[in-house]
Amino acid sequence: MVLAVIIIIIAINNTAYYFSTKALLIEELEEKMETVAKQMRIAIEQSEAGQKHIEQLLAEYLRAASIAIKYALDPDIDNVTNVQLAALRDELGVAHISLFKQTDNDIVAFRWTETDEMYLTTKDWGYWYEAFRQLFALEEVNVGHGETLPHFWSGPFEISTASPEHTYKWGYFHDGTTNYMIDPYIRLEKIRDYDKHVGPDAVVAKLLDQNDFVREITVFNYDIFGTEPKISRNAKNETWVHLARRPILYGTYRLGDVELDLSSVRASMEKDRIVSKEVTWNGQRLHKIFIPVREAEIPYVIGITSDYSVIRDKLNDQFSYLALIVLSGSLISIVAIIAAVRLFEKRRDIAVRSTQEAYIHEVNELFTAIRGQRHDFLNQVQTIHTMAVLNKLDDLKAFTAELIGEIRDINDIIKIGNPALAALIRSKVVSAANRKIQLSYEVSDLEGVQLGIKSVDIVKIIGNLVDNAFDEVVTLPEPERRVGLYVLEKDRHLHIEVRNPGRVISDAELSILRQSGYTTRKDGEHLGLGLAIIQERVRHYRGAIRFVNPPEGGLIVEVTLPLE
Repeated sequence: MVLAVIIIIIAINNTAYYFSTKALLIEELEEKMETVAKQMRIAIEQSEAGQKHIEQLLAEYLRAASIAIKYALDPDIDNVTNVQLAALRDELGVAHISLFKQTDNDIVAFRWTETDEMYLTTKDWGYWYEAFRQLFALEEVNVGHGETLPHFWSGPFEISTASPEHTYKWGYFHDGTTNYMIDPYIRLEKIRDYDKHVGPDAVVAKLLDQNDFVREITVFNYDIFGTEPKISRNAKNETWVHLARRPILYGTYRLGDVELDLSSVRASMEKDRIVSKEVTWNGQRLHKIFIPVREAEIPYVIGITSDYSVIRDKLNDQFSYLALIVLSGSLISIVAIIAAVRLFEKRRDIAVRSTQEAYIHEVNELFTAIRGQRHDFLNQVQTIHTMAVLNKLDDLKAFTAELIGEIRDINDIIKIGNPALAALIRSKVVSAANRKIQLSYEVSDLEGVQLGIKSVDIVKIIGNLVDNAFDEVVTLPEPERRVGLYVLEKDRHLHIEVRNPGRVISDAELSILRQSGYTTRKDGEHLGLGLAIIQERVRHYRGAIRFVNPPEGGLIVEVTLPLE
């Protein structure tokens, strides 16, 4: 039984160690993943800041080109030819030039150097079309995107509607001196090549190379990810997705499932906290974290994916390293617990054996006293006769009084009705007299009462209670050495109460009285098991024990045992 308990304790201990170690490893891994995510965020912020600076410079350049075009052309679009625009294009070094005219319900390209923009309509271009309307109304453009200068607006880098394979930067100028809007634009191949080497995607590649525990880095477009992508289509039936509408802004998304990851992306942004989870993808266990970035122009979530084998391998390494230590510690614990249990059992057996020996001795002492009275009966009768003959009545009265008192004491003990209890009280009376202690007792007649309690257990309980009381009062002055014992059968319960005066016992000491091995004796003669034995026997009979700490000091111990 003890060995089974030890094995269970060790199993619980090792299980707790496993899960605590796993939690620490996951925490360590997530801290590393967060560091990678922070580096990714810094790269994106730097890229966006650099891009904004470049876009501002390009906007200023396109505005200057627009003004040059205005002065070079007739203010009436009907007097301008595409040939003139082509010449200006080559002279200014821009990619193309278009001139837009406002109609009743649209803004349309009426002159162009790129034939794909011939009569290009813009009414479905969203905020771009709104910016054009504001320019024709000679208002300051305020659409929340791009760069605004006097009578000028430039949209963000975007894929060309006419040529989706290219990305351009457009500028739009109209100051009311012409009946058309001037649109020079430039191609961004060189800027895109630069971005490939130092932009966010280049940083992704470097971070993956430097951190072998990272499997994938994904930057989710929060507003778009998980929704049906909006596909743009031109007159040539070519399709594309605008840059701001891409579900994945940077990195790759090969180790994921939209349905599984969408809830984490949403939760991280809506609750503004890091979300982590374990997933299984194509039979692989992956650990993912999602970190929201709300302050960007396009809110995004950085996803870092790590292989769970990193944690598993570290757990295996640590358990291999610590297995011997854990095993050794477990064996040492088993040996120590077994030794402690055996020592406790040995000490308990000594205390029980001492109680049993005292019980036998006390019964023998009672029988010896009774035999002694019978043996001395003839001598006592002869003494009484002689005193009567000699007419020494006073001496006779004194002698018979002593004789009657001794006989009454023995008879009172015998009348208790339980030989074991009678023998115990007889021995405690003698012990109290030897130690100059006043022992008073009241025991109800137990003759014919079916106790249902072993006599040896009654001796254990009452004997230890009285001995503990003796130990307390023996340190007091002789007039104060009083111990009271009360045993009463009532309502099919045996009520035992032992009282003694003495010092005021603190609540803290009172709470530990039940502990095995606790004793106030400093002489080393007591094992401190008395109350532990009492408690064990009381529990055995499903009784109750109560300690009362009177305000005047001392202690009252009450034990109640059912007789059924």
